[in-house]
Amino acid sequence: MKLTIIRLEKFSDQDRIDLQKIWPEYSPSSLQVDDNHRIYAARFNERLLAAVRVTLSGTEGALDSLRVREVTRRRGVGQYLLEEVLRNNPGVSCWWMA
Repeated sequence: MKLTIIRLEKFSDQDRIDLQKIWPEYSPSSLQVDDNHRIYAARFNERLLAAVRVTLSGTEGALDSLRVREVTRRRGVGQYLLEEVLRNNPGVSCWWMA
């Protein structure tokens, strides 16, 4: 199965479990999404392997909490995730990462 990058707009029960493994410091209620606050994730075999939070404000974008699950690191998943986030937001001309 192919690794795909998706924008999470609604969380399935499995997504919540996977996000808790990716971000154990965040409670599920803190992961709210809307048009300006987004979560992008890397999915493989119906499981989330990595995620990043994206905040948009006009032509500016902020990336934070980029994390790849430990068992999947050093395989280019994080780089692919970032490349796809940038590609999917062409109206953003200035990015910063926290």
